[in-house]
Amino acid sequence: MRNNKRYFFAAALLVADILDFHFSLGFTLFILKIFSDFIFLSIFFGLETKNSVERRIAVTTQKIQAQQTGLQVENGDGLMAAPCLK
Repeated sequence: MRNNKRYFFAAALLVADILDFHFSLGFTLFILKIFSDFIFLSIFFGLETKNSVERRIAVTTQKIQAQQTGLQVENGDGLMAAPCLK
């Protein structure tokens, strides 16, 4: 679901740039706006990706600890890690 929001946001920026090009002064401004939006989206999605990677590392660490101790740990998605059978 989160990826769909990203694509929708990127598409909305592109549509806004195209409409701005249609009503603006020229092609150079359009190219500059596309370039600046690309930089913004790269930074925004890069930070989001970093956060999700950190979250996955934390979930994996919890699962490993649960397997070692035989306990159940919630992984953040509402799912429980399976207990370790000894």
